[in-house]
This record gives sequence, structure tokens and C-alpha cells, in this order.
Amino acid sequence: MDTPEKGLTRPESKSTKGLLRWGIVATSLGFALSLGLYFFGFDSADNYPLHLGPWMLGGFVPLFLGLGFVLLHYLTGKE
Repeated sequence: MDTPEKGLTRPESKSTKGLLRWGIVATSLGFALSLGLYFFGFDSADNYPLHLGPWMLGGFVPLFLGLGFVLLHYLTGKE
């Protein structure tokens, strides 16, 4: 019997739902930024392969951060 009256409580379970939610938000934001910033490469000189230049970091950083959160959710989830 886990009742608070007797001083016994259930240990808090660490939920990783927050990681999944933030991962999905960051991934979708990063994907949208990457898609929008990709077209800046067509105006630049042809020095960059596949028109990917340093401006793409604005989209790639949140994209891969979000993918990391989603991966962390699935690797640490015990449900």
C-alpha cells in the first residue's frame, strides 16, 4: 500500500515526453529553416557544393538538435 498517510509515496518516474515534444518542435523548425535558407545558395557564387553554404547552419543546428532529442527519447525511454 503506497499511501501518503503512512509516509510512503511512489517514486517519481522520469518521463521523457518532454524530450519528444521539444525534439519534434525543434526538428520541424530546423527543417523549415533549412528549406527556406537553401534558396540563398542559388544567388551565391558556385563555390559551394550542392548550394550548401554557411547560411545553412541556421537551419541545420535546430534540425539536428531536434533529431538528437527524439533519439534521446527513444534510447532512454523505459515505457
